[in-house]
Amino acid sequence: MINHKEKIVDNLANLIYDSYGSRLNEKEKEEIRKSIVQSLENVDKLKKVKIENGDEPYNIFIPYRKEKT
Repeated sequence: MINHKEKIVDNLANLIYDSYGSRLNEKEKEEIRKSIVQSLENVDKLKKVKIENGDEPYNIFIPYRKEKT
């Protein structure tokens, strides 16, 4: 039985194969599947990060200083 994640990987890979499959070899198709799996793993990691409504990105302020000539 195929689990939920495998179905998602299959569906996303098939979308790509339907458009570009005739131009891809088996190695390239396998690389696409690996890339999809890695992307979904990254999504799962991001979903685990708890943030509050007021959390903002960390910004580094570097003031512009005109170069001396």
